[in-house]
Formats: sequence, C-alpha cells, structure tokens
Amino acid sequence: MWFKFSLEERSIIDLTIKTVRIVKSRVLSSILIDIVLKILDLVGNKFLEMIYKIGFNVARRYVSYALRWGNIKAREWIEDDKYISLRLIMDKFIPSVDIDNLKLMS
Repeated sequence: MWFKFSLEERSIIDLTIKTVRIVKSRVLSSILIDIVLKILDLVGNKFLEMIYKIGFNVARRYVSYALRWGNIKAREWIEDDKYISLRLIMDKFIPSVDIDNLKLMS
C-alpha cells in the first residue's frame, strides 16, 4: 500500500512523523488530510471486502442449516447483504447464550 503514494506524499509523511508534534500549518494539514483520506480509502475497501467474505461464509453456514431443516426460502438469504451483515454481527460480536445454564428471572 505504501508504494501507491507518490514519492512526495511518502516524504511528507516521513518528515512530518519525524519532525512535527502538532501540525499548525494549514497547508501541511490540508496535504496530510488528503493523504489520510487516500489511506482510509485503500484500507477501507480492503477491510470491507474482508468483512463481507467473513460474513458471507458465516451466512452460508446458517443457510445450509436452514436448508437441511427444510426451509426452502433460505436460498434467498445468501443474496441479502443485510442478512449477511446481521449473521456476521450475531456470530462474531454477540456472545452466545448457554441455554443449559440460562436462569429465568423471578
């Protein structure tokens, strides 16, 4: 990714990191903002692609379960980006519930 930037951009980043603690120059801050936006664009696209692939694999697993249980409509789920996102969030970021040890509130 580093070499996707021009020599000038790489030099500006290197020199800024080595010599500047707080950016006070409007010109320098404008240039740095442009470079940071490029970085975010490059990283963001790759990050989103990676997240989508993980979510797709998780969703595919759940779709296969549903199909085995006889839910024919589950074939449509794998084409639904919202379902793929939800499955990823539910599978990776929300802790599983241990049904055996679940206690009812009285």
